[in-house]
Amino acid sequence: MDRKVKLLSGLDMSTAVGVEIGALCRPVVTREDGTVYYVDHASTDELRQKYKSDPNVDIDALVHVDAVWGRQSLSEALDGKRVNYVIASHVVEHVPDLVGWFTELGAILKPDGRLHLAVPDKRFTFDLMREESRLSDVLSAYVVRARIPQPQAIIDHVINVRYDVSAGAIWLGQQSDGRPAHTFADAIATAQDAVANGEHEHVSRWGNEQAK
Repeated sequence: MDRKVKLLSGLDMSTAVGVEIGALCRPVVTREDGTVYYVDHASTDELRQKYKSDPNVDIDALVHVDAVWGRQSLSEALDGKRVNYVIASHVVEHVPDLVGWFTELGAILKPDGRLHLAVPDKRFTFDLMREESRLSDVLSAYVVRARIPQPQAIIDHVINVRYDVSAGAIWLGQQSDGRPAHTFADAIATAQDAVANGEHEHVSRWGNEQAK
């Protein structure tokens, strides 16, 4: 089944009003498909500046961000709007506070609203060597109402990320891991910078995402 068809399964796009989170330049739902509000952690101009040197992001194709979800709640960012669905593709693994995130999504969904997620299988990504997320980590992030990644998650990502992996090779059993990309010093410096400056580092927070 086509990825987009699968993600939109069960939705009547002719009448539904929805939210897509983190669409960047590859939205699942386009304006032509139906009424959709694009939400991200930064405005379109800020995203254009952030990704201007990233070869994987076509800054000329960035969607127009309708609501910036940062320090304020999602409901506040959307001026209290309620929607029929929320779609987030490869976003949930980057969320600093999972419990708070799902709670805020629930606050904007109508009683019969739907949440559709595309979640990566870490066994075939640069996160394959990451530690599995613990329930205590998830709940701790909720207790502190984390709006930026916590030091432990940043350090785990930087130490264990593998950029030289091949999903195809792993699938065929020809590769089990990759080479470390950073040092312990890199990990500590990145975490310290995030704590000091409140930067929204684009790292995978959670290391237990596997397809079920």
